[in-house]
Amino acid sequence: SGCVVQPTAFSEDREQFALELAEGALARVTMSPRPGETGIELHYGQLVEVDARVRKPRNFRNPGAFDYAGYLARRHIYWTAYSPAGHRPRVLPGKCGNPAMAMIYAVRGAALKRIGRLYAGDKRIEAIMEAMLLGESSRLEKVWTESFRRTGTYHALVISGLHITVLAGVLLFMLRVCAAPEMWALGITVLAAWLYAFVSGGSAPVVRAAGGFTLYLVARFFYRRTRILNLLAAVAIVFLLFDPEQF
Repeated sequence: SGCVVQPTAFSEDREQFALELAEGALARVTMSPRPGETGIELHYGQLVEVDARVRKPRNFRNPGAFDYAGYLARRHIYWTAYSPAGHRPRVLPGKCGNPAMAMIYAVRGAALKRIGRLYAGDKRIEAIMEAMLLGESSRLEKVWTESFRRTGTYHALVISGLHITVLAGVLLFMLRVCAAPEMWALGITVLAAWLYAFVSGGSAPVVRAAGGFTLYLVARFFYRRTRILNLLAAVAIVFLLFDPEQF
């Protein structure tokens, strides 16, 4: 039992969510519903209890193999749990988690549902749009991603700093056309950039781009000359201090 900190992600034959068993210690829970059984959508901040077999993540011992256990540990996931078919999670009374994160996941969930309504009837396009716009790749099938790999366009399915660039550029242009003061326009754009960074999953490239744009706002506020290399160096130093493993 624990607190849901990553809402349910649905795919063709499984459901996954992350459960915080103790502070800073998560388990990734996988459930396999029976044919025709409707999945249970769990939301951030719910207290749940589930019957599952738990084990520690393990790596393949092949030379040069991907460090799967290390990848999960950097996300504070130290166990994987599998719930057999027919066992459903039980929602317990009460709430948990951070209210700000609950709001972010609510916005993300609403955006995913909006994409589902816009592209209803075409699972392939729906899954690709979820990956391209919000970084939700759980519903992508391998045959679809292989087509992107062969054509050298797989990066289109990954949320990157370019998304922040496009969002900030379009929003800043619209605000300036509407005669908004420069600092107000920059401030609103920075808030939108950070909101999108967290809603899209908070990946390192997006957070770095949002951080660089924030430093640009600070420089403009103090009437300092903005140099791209200085901004990149400052963002790199901050990330190096807070998360050295990214380098």
